[in-house]
Amino acid sequence: MVPELSIGALHFGVYLDEKESIALLSYAYENGINFFDCGPLYGNGVSELIVGKFIKSKRDKIIVTTKVGLKKIARADKTFGVTVEQLTRNNIVSSLERSLKRLGIDYIDIFQLHAFDSTTPLDLTLETLEELIKSGKIRNYGVSNFDENEFDMLQQRINANNYKGLCCIESHYNVIERMIEKTLLPKIIKEGIGLMPYRALARGLLSDKYLLNTIPSGSRASDSWRVRNTLTQDNIILLKALSKMSRENYRLSLAQLSVHWLLNCSCVSSVIVGCRDIPQLEELITGLSYARSPMLSADVDLLIKDLNLTEFVLSKPEIYFER
Repeated sequence: MVPELSIGALHFGVYLDEKESIALLSYAYENGINFFDCGPLYGNGVSELIVGKFIKSKRDKIIVTTKVGLKKIARADKTFGVTVEQLTRNNIVSSLERSLKRLGIDYIDIFQLHAFDSTTPLDLTLETLEELIKSGKIRNYGVSNFDENEFDMLQQRINANNYKGLCCIESHYNVIERMIEKTLLPKIIKEGIGLMPYRALARGLLSDKYLLNTIPSGSRASDSWRVRNTLTQDNIILLKALSKMSRENYRLSLAQLSVHWLLNCSCVSSVIVGCRDIPQLEELITGLSYARSPMLSADVDLLIKDLNLTEFVLSKPEIYFER
């Protein structure tokens, strides 16, 4: 069993220093969130070190995920991106061992393939993961950033080998970016795989920060061209309408409504949130006390339909796996 919210550790060691990160983890844990989503890429390993310091005395009460399969690259324009690392036996095992050492633990609850590797036979990758389960190094495995065709190939090989270790998939999904509903989501539901949505708040768009058509200082949009590019006229219209409905109909903030909308999806196991401070997390936790209502999802869909933006949200994000 996992909590409704899980803490994404992407910002630890990047936007938050160790003290700030530990404070956020402590607040989450004290409020019933014991699920932390890590990755060796986050903060170039610093994030795992920070999480490891926090969970040191409470390992048996914590659920930890980490990943394998992406590495950071420097581009010619001096920006950074990621490239897919081969999911060979050696790369998987060595990456896992490094993560275990940084986290200071001897097993991972959910070990995830961070992206699809088209160069390594899936049978070899899956065989390695299944062996790691048998050895006790991992309890389950999952995948992240797989599209519908990649998921099909994966599931075919899992079924052919009668493997049982796949438990979840992480994917870009939120109330205004719903491309997976046309592609991946029906397959996830059919196979009974748990969904862990990331970018649940659309990199902060699903808050009240951008309703005045300005870019606040210190916001994600102030230092990210990707976020600025999403501040289109259609999105601003949609954000304002959703914010108004959330306050007037449900007495929720836009962020709270967005989390509730995701949790109404039957296949969502836990919503990954990447908060930068305790007040942001407090807002989301407080919103969980609101009784779940299927009418909320119906009202959201009707609002989007009335704005003639249904196809717009179903076409977003244009690229959900950004390299």
